[in-house]
Amino acid sequence: MTTNVKRLGMSFETVVLSISQMGDVVTGKTPPSMNPEFWGEIVDFITPTDFSEDSRYISVKRKLSEKGVTAFRRIVCPVNSVMVTCIGSDMGKVAIASNDIVTNQQINTIKIRRENIDPLFAYYLLKSSKKILKRYAEGSGSTMPIINKSTFESLTFTVPKNNRIQQTIAKILGDLDKKIELNRKMNKTLEEMGQALFKHYFIDNPEAEGWKVGRVSELGEVITGKTPSKLVHTYFGGKTPFLKVPDMHGNSVVIRTSDSLTQAGARTQKNKTIPVYSTCVSCIATVGIISLAGVELQTNQQINSLIPRSIFFRFYNFFLLKDKEEYIKTMASGGTTTPNLNKGQFENIRAIIPPSNLLKKFDDELIPVIEMIRSCSVQIETLVFLRDSLLPRLMSGKIAV
Repeated sequence: MTTNVKRLGMSFETVVLSISQMGDVVTGKTPPSMNPEFWGEIVDFITPTDFSEDSRYISVKRKLSEKGVTAFRRIVCPVNSVMVTCIGSDMGKVAIASNDIVTNQQINTIKIRRENIDPLFAYYLLKSSKKILKRYAEGSGSTMPIINKSTFESLTFTVPKNNRIQQTIAKILGDLDKKIELNRKMNKTLEEMGQALFKHYFIDNPEAEGWKVGRVSELGEVITGKTPSKLVHTYFGGKTPFLKVPDMHGNSVVIRTSDSLTQAGARTQKNKTIPVYSTCVSCIATVGIISLAGVELQTNQQINSLIPRSIFFRFYNFFLLKDKEEYIKTMASGGTTTPNLNKGQFENIRAIIPPSNLLKKFDDELIPVIEMIRSCSVQIETLVFLRDSLLPRLMSGKIAV
């Protein structure tokens, strides 16, 4: 079915495509834990937790071995396949495969047919359709949001018939994403520079053996966050950033959050306000994500924040806790089904207390590095806002291409 669309002086034909016409749909599967030989370094294995809202591609934690790939060859999907999470609270996330991939059962993957749709356009089309996907999932009759394979395949979308128009739209959005990705890489490099300086001053320093060994509580005040009552709608949607764990992923310095509090909401818990350059650490469920507060904010109860007891501890605290990331994860995993590091345990983490003159020297060297990270983060947020504003308009034809 084709129609003629005219918006802002532009005329092009559209066609209605179901997802099954865009490509073959593959539902993933998790290799059994009783077969450790299935895991290795050959093909990326992807789960919903690997997805990022602000990245087209995925950096994976696990890969399958050659034996694993052979055992699951029927569900191996090629580069440029489009993945969509279709079960649970993470549903509606979208990514595009940069390599051959296998996914778990929460993900449906479209092996794109290029003659019908451009892969990158398909990615942005589905990314712009998250609300539609969620509506279908929540209407499935199940207590958990889910879109099964047959329903997913039957979903239809109106797209430009001309593949070149699809590619033009994808390029506009893709160029913005490339700039976002470059800024993220720059931030990663800058953070690695900071970690190297931390190691030079405080770990490899032969004088460190004589320094005081204290606790995290001696580096600053620990604040466990809290969520204001969700029954009071006037507490939400204001100007005070409200930090949750997803906001911390991939962000060394957090300057924007998905949720915010009004002045009234923030006032209900004034003692939970976190100053700029405090260190925020996720301590429940997804444990060990560490970010600096780039603005004054409040956090939810999954996050412990360390407010530095002096200005010279602000960057030291951040890199110290980054250095202890694996230890923090290990501490949280003991004894409970859900990883949890409570405030008391967090405060009691051992920490070297270096001399103040060295802390000041480290802080002086880190100021330009952190400010560059902050500047890149501001650029990222501006680009994300522009991309997300353009996305629905380009997809609907409201902006000419």
